Amino acid sequence: MNRPIDKRESTEQVPAQGASLPSGHDETVTAAASGAEALPTFSSPMESGEVGRLGPYRIVKELGHGGMGAVYAAIDTQLERKLALKVMLPQFAANPAAKERFLREARAAAQISHDNVVTVYEADERTASPISPCSFSRAIRSTSTSRRR
Repeated sequence: MNRPIDKRESTEQVPAQGASLPSGHDETVTAAASGAEALPTFSSPMESGEVGRLGPYRIVKELGHGGMGAVYAAIDTQLERKLALKVMLPQFAANPAAKERFLREARAAAQISHDNVVTVYEADERTASPISPCSFSRAIRSTSTSRRR
């Protein structure tokens, strides 16, 4: 039986060991406003100005990060396309329950096909931190720009 989605369920955070996070609170911040969280580590960059590499992905820049993960603008070198790469933060990847939640959310999002929702390409654990490559969208910027006019 289908039931309406309760927003509190979809935004619940998995706390770090011993810590608690408020449910339903958006903790997304830009890279400049970030604290001392441990960010994912990458292989050496292929070109100057890039952050690094992760598997077949060239990490171009950090777009922001939230309670459990960071999102990067990246290039898939195998398919030669720009994408958004969500990477779980290392301190949460060490927690099996948090890791499973990250992957479960990516699998659930991959089932959705809608113009207002990014397309999830895969959910992968081939590195120490799980990743979820998604379609890259500039919709947020164009919407905020049109509101200023």
